[in-house]
Amino acid sequence: MKKICLTVAVILAAVVAGPAHSHAQTLSSGDNSFLLRANLIQWVTLTPDLGVEYRYKETYAVLLSGSTTAGLVTFGSGLRWGMTKYNPEVRYYIGAAKQWYAGVGYQRGTVNFYNPANNIGRQADFFAAGLTGGYMLPLGERWSLDFNIGLGYAWFDNYQRYYKININGADIFMFRGARNKSLPTVTQVGVNLVWKI
Repeated sequence: MKKICLTVAVILAAVVAGPAHSHAQTLSSGDNSFLLRANLIQWVTLTPDLGVEYRYKETYAVLLSGSTTAGLVTFGSGLRWGMTKYNPEVRYYIGAAKQWYAGVGYQRGTVNFYNPANNIGRQADFFAAGLTGGYMLPLGERWSLDFNIGLGYAWFDNYQRYYKININGADIFMFRGARNKSLPTVTQVGVNLVWKI
C-alpha cells in the first residue's frame, strides 16, 4: 500500500512540475481527441482502473473504463475485497474552458467483500445507472486531474451473505439464499489522472 501511494505521489509531482499551459490551449483546442485515464482512488484501494475517453469538438465525450482486482485481495486484518466492473459514460462539457461537465453513466460488474470482524461476507452481480458530474483541473500541456461523482440507483442480482466456519481445521464458507436487492446510491467517485494522447 505504501509503495502504491508513493508511486502515485511521484507521478503527480512529475506532472505538476511539467510546463504549465492553459486548459483552453490544450484539452479544449476544439479538435477531436483521445484521452487515457486512471482513477487514482481505485488504484489506492488495490482495484486498478484504466479507461479511454473520446472527445468530439471538446464538448461531447464518450468514456469506457474498467477495473478489476483479478481475484480477492486480502489485507493484513483478514479483510477480503474483490471487484470487477466496466463503466461506459457519456458527457457534455460546459463553459468556455470546457472544464465542468455533466453526464450519464452505467456500471456492470461483480463484487465480493468479507469482514472478519463480524464474520460476514457479501457477494453479488450488480449494475448501476445514474447522473455524473465533475471538474477537469489542468496540470500541464497534456495532463489533467478529473474530479467526478455519480448519483443514481444500483441493482444487485444473486445478492448473498456468507460466513466462515472452521470444521476440523478447515475453513468453510456457508452461503445463505440468494436474493435481489436495489437501492439509491453513489454510483462513482473519482480522482482521475488524465493524459491527452
